[in-house]
Amino acid sequence: MAARAQTLHNGPTPYQRSSTMRRTKPLSESSMQTAESHIPALAAQAGREAHARALRQGGRVVMKSAAGWLIERHVSGQDVEIKRLPKSTPVSAGAVLRRGGKPASKPAAER
Repeated sequence: MAARAQTLHNGPTPYQRSSTMRRTKPLSESSMQTAESHIPALAAQAGREAHARALRQGGRVVMKSAAGWLIERHVSGQDVEIKRLPKSTPVSAGAVLRRGGKPASKPAAER
């Protein structure tokens, strides 16, 4: 049985480099920045595709926020407003937000 298992795996192990594998040239800074500039569009496209895939699966419901509401979207296309969401907090880039109030005290067992 061990001999059969050995013959099924002819290729390199994950830690070996195949002799037919080509090395890729390192990216230049400008080509890396060009590639990175496509990330937001690719992420948006992936999100839209995941949303569409979730809706296509029979009986599934997708939750989303729109215009200050939590919306439940059904496969039929029907949208149901679940609840009004709290107003968003405008934040400038690089700002650090901290929670208000006292930090929660630890239970006696963890002290």
